[in-house]
Formats: sequence, C-alpha cells, structure tokens
Amino acid sequence: MKKLICIIAALVLGISALAQTPEEIITRMDETMTAREGEGLSMTVETKLFMIGKVSMKMYSLGNKMRIETNVLGHHMIDWSDDTTDWSYNIDTEQITITNAKEGSGDGDEKEMLSGITDGYDVSLKSETDKEWVILCKKSKGNKEKDAPKTMTLTVSKSNYYPVSLVAKVAGVNMVLKDFGFGVSEDFVTFNPANYPNATIEDKR
Repeated sequence: MKKLICIIAALVLGISALAQTPEEIITRMDETMTAREGEGLSMTVETKLFMIGKVSMKMYSLGNKMRIETNVLGHHMIDWSDDTTDWSYNIDTEQITITNAKEGSGDGDEKEMLSGITDGYDVSLKSETDKEWVILCKKSKGNKEKDAPKTMTLTVSKSNYYPVSLVAKVAGVNMVLKDFGFGVSEDFVTFNPANYPNATIEDKR
C-alpha cells in the first residue's frame, strides 16, 4: 500500500507540473528568488569573445554591494562596488585602484539581478525533462529596449523553481548565466585593505 501511495503521489506531482504555463513557472521562480533575497545571490557568467576566448566571471551580490571575480586569459581580477565606491584588485600586479562608483555600480540588489528578467518577452515552453523546464523567451514587439536580446533561453528547476541557467546573446556576444546559489556574507562583498597587506593602493577619487 505504501508503494502504491508513493506512485500515485508522484503521478499527481507530475500532472501538476505539466499543468503549469511558462508564465506561472516564471512567476514561481520570481517568488522563490524574492523569498531568499536577504541571503545574497551568487552566479557564474560565461562569455566567449573573439580573439580572447572564454571569459568567466563569478558574481556575488548582497544588498547594495557586489563582488566580481574575473578570469581572462589566465589573469585574475577582483572588483568590489557599493553605492559610492569601486575597488579593483589586479592579483598579478598586486595593484588596487579605488574610484568613484560608475553609473549602475552598487545597485546590484540580488533580487533585482533576476527579478522581471523576462519582462518584455513572449515566453513559451521549449522543452522539459523530469528535472527542468526550458523556456524560450522572444523579444515582444512592444519591447523598445534597444540592447535587449532578441531571444533568451531560461532553464528552471522543477524541484525548487531556482533558475538553472539563462542563455542570451548580448551585443553579438553569447552569454550564459549559471550556477545560481544563495548565501553571501557581508565580509565577502566588502573591500577590506587589511586582507591585501602587500598590495599597492592608488586612490583616484
């Protein structure tokens, strides 16, 4: 009897998942992300650039603070930002440069990084497995944002409604967002010069 109940429960869950529209799936994803926004968000961003090759960035966001670790051609950089200041650390040269925040820096609230990401797009279910939905997002006619990708492919986990990956072409460059996770500490996204005692600091503010 116990085995029969488990089989029926699995079937019910499967039917429930099939009944969801792409819009409902995205709404559940947004709600899930919002519920955990206070924990901080991390993700990997990968691009492939002509003459350079693969560029990998690991992004961490908590409130108005962000940390980005970049690996390009074997060179490693770490950047921090908040509402007022940007810090850039070149690990190879042990050089830290401090500048006033660029426009858009420090507004990386982790919820805002993904919330509403499909606004201005017509969505449809492209495919699915027993573990994931793959949703095709096509730029709608009413979307006047010039730099918005024409299409995006969003993959969402069926087990927890977390985004698995987002694939898009931005300015002619293929970009993949993946490895989403929660749990970022304040110390990790805050620049502390004491952690780099041998570095040379150049303050350009």
